[in-house]
Order: sequence, then C-alpha cells, then structure tokens
Amino acid sequence: MFIGWAILIQVVVFVVVIVVLRRLLHSHTYGAVNRLKKIEGESKRKEKELEKKTKEVEEEYQEKIKAAKEDIKKLNQEAQELRENSKQEALAKVRQEADGIIKAAHTSRERIRQEIIQGLEKTIIEFSCQLVKHVFTSDHLAVLGEKFIEEVILELEGADTAYIPFQVEEAEIIFNYPPTLQQKERIGQVLSRKVSPKIKLKEKKDEKIVAGIIIRLGTFTIDGSLRSRLEEEAQALKDVYHLRD
Repeated sequence: MFIGWAILIQVVVFVVVIVVLRRLLHSHTYGAVNRLKKIEGESKRKEKELEKKTKEVEEEYQEKIKAAKEDIKKLNQEAQELRENSKQEALAKVRQEADGIIKAAHTSRERIRQEIIQGLEKTIIEFSCQLVKHVFTSDHLAVLGEKFIEEVILELEGADTAYIPFQVEEAEIIFNYPPTLQQKERIGQVLSRKVSPKIKLKEKKDEKIVAGIIIRLGTFTIDGSLRSRLEEEAQALKDVYHLRD
C-alpha cells in the first residue's frame, strides 16, 4: 500500500514537472517567436528605409548625371561658338588687313602716279619755257611781256581792295623783261590809289617767268607771267584728259 502511494506520488510529480516544463518551454518559445517577429519587422522597416534611401540616392545621382551632361553639352556649344566666333574674328581681321594692304597699295600707287604727273608737268613746263626762249628772240619776248603787263595793270585796277592786306608798305614787281616807264608809272598810280600813297615799288628780275610780270602785295599776288600762262594751259589740258578717261 505504501509503495503504491509512493509510485502514485512520483507519477503525479512527474506529470506536474512535465506540465511545468511544457509551460516554460511554450513561454520561452512564444517569447522567442515574438522577439523574432519584432526583429523581422525591424529588419523589414530598415530594409524599406534603406531601399528608399538607395532609390533617393540613385535619383539624385541620375539628376546630377543629367545636369552634368547638360553642362557638358552647353560647354561644348559655347566652345563651338567661341571657335566659330574666333574663326569669324580671324577671318574678319584677315579681310581687314587685306583691305588695308590693298588700300595702302592703291594709295601708294595714286601717290606715285601724282608724283610722276607733277614731275612730268614741271618737266614739260620747264621744257616749254626753254623752247619759247629758243624759238622767240628777246625782242619778241619783250613785246609779248608788255602785252601781259598791260593785262596785269587792268586786273590790278579792277582788283577788290578787300583782298589786299592792310598796311602794306612795299609792292614787289617781278619780271624778266622790265616794264616800260609808262607802265611803271601806271602801276605806281594804281597802287597809290588802292593801297597807300606811300607804297614803295621793289623790282626783282627772274628769268624763270620768261616774260610778263608778277605783282605781290603781302599775301595778295597777281601773276601775269608767261610761265604762269603755260602752267594754266597745262592744267586745263590735264583736266580735259581726265574727263575723257
């Protein structure tokens, strides 16, 4: 009997131990499962956050790449424009320099041409003066000069005193063949009346004028020389020549 109760007690204790162990195991298992679920949830949340951040970083990276490509494209366009502008500027500079060279060449050619023409004119006029001296005798030139002097006296009589400088004290008379005494007196009378009663006449011989006379009153000049007539005729012929060109 005692042994039976002892076995029964042992059985009951064993059952109780089994029940307690099962409860403890279940409790630990439930807690572990909850902790695992909590850890899993936290991991998923972090994974989503990481995925979101990764997506944001990728989008930001793509935006930067896009902006960088736009900048590169813009820089390439600006560089191309600069190259085109530089090319155009260089071409414009070359054209300008070429135009300057051509213009300078034309100017130089025209200047040389004018110098040649002027040199030829002087040579022709000088040759004409020498030719007249050789063709005509001194008497012929003296007579021709008197006719020129008569024309100068008439021109002097009709001259506007407004063009004659004030306070002129001396008149210079230049000739190759001197005027007659009558012509000198007439010149003196005209100058006394138009300029000053006290004006003096200064005579000067110059073979270059060939014949005729030149009267100078300060800056006012009446040129009635044969040389001047030849120069005027040469200029007239030159003008006609240019008009025909």
